[in-house]
Amino acid sequence: YTVAERGALNVFDYSNSSAPILAPELAVDLSAFVPGGVPSDVEVCRGLLFVSVIPADSVEDGTVLILSAVKRANPTRPESLANVTVGPSPDHILPNAHCTVLAVANEGDGSYEAGLRDPEGSVDLISNLHGESPTQVEVHRVSLRDLGDDEDLIKKGVHLPLPLNAMVYWQDFSGFGDVKFTEGRT
Repeated sequence: YTVAERGALNVFDYSNSSAPILAPELAVDLSAFVPGGVPSDVEVCRGLLFVSVIPADSVEDGTVLILSAVKRANPTRPESLANVTVGPSPDHILPNAHCTVLAVANEGDGSYEAGLRDPEGSVDLISNLHGESPTQVEVHRVSLRDLGDDEDLIKKGVHLPLPLNAMVYWQDFSGFGDVKFTEGRT
């Protein structure tokens, strides 16, 4: 499976992995589910197909589409099983090993049109994904607001890609005199 920014879900046959074949008859137009939305990730797990979609206005809540997966023995176009509302900018998704919970990373990308709109990032956990017909899913939002500062996170075992002042250090010692990270932080 692949998703395209123009709103298509494409299905490929990998029975010969050195020569995959596009199966256009199995493609799904995702704009029918989220008009103007941009699909950002796709995962498949035990007969279920998950697609995260960022809406046209990226600061609004996004959607995770749950569809039936294509069966190799009897290939048919994926069918919609559920549309789940999640937080803003759902960028990455990942089911657990048993396909009973789907984690959704909501980046909360901001926008500056008529002023800054910058929603909080979060993680949604979609549960009650029972078999091939999830009908009563539940969404549990995990806020990232109160996790603490860098020092608190490091104590909790979180790996941070850059320490708090790394950009300032880079500005001071990189040799690129025209880069002013500190001005961007004020």
